[in-house]
Amino acid sequence: TVDDGVREAAVALLRACATSGGAPSPAYAGPSTVADGQRGAFSRAAAPAGRVLALYPGTVHSPEDLRGTAAPKNSFVAFAHDGMLFDGGTRAGCRDACGIAVGHLVNHP
Repeated sequence: TVDDGVREAAVALLRACATSGGAPSPAYAGPSTVADGQRGAFSRAAAPAGRVLALYPGTVHSPEDLRGTAAPKNSFVAFAHDGMLFDGGTRAGCRDACGIAVGHLVNHP
């Protein structure tokens, strides 16, 4: 289950995008600053801790969806603490006028 606060923030971000006529989001994709990197996600301004800046595009699978099957094999797979799997490798058809679908480009340890 997605935390209610995160869900509300994501919905608010999508609504703002839909009503802004395509105004840019707080996050954007650009050339990576990591050695040998391709693209990265950046923020246009400072943001307080906990603020939702971008969405992770792709397909979401529940643990039940994956029972008896292998997890997708690509570098954009992430597991959530509740067992949900986010497959950012399926974002090929993602259309994003505001640029909020850059969560798969965020570097993390």
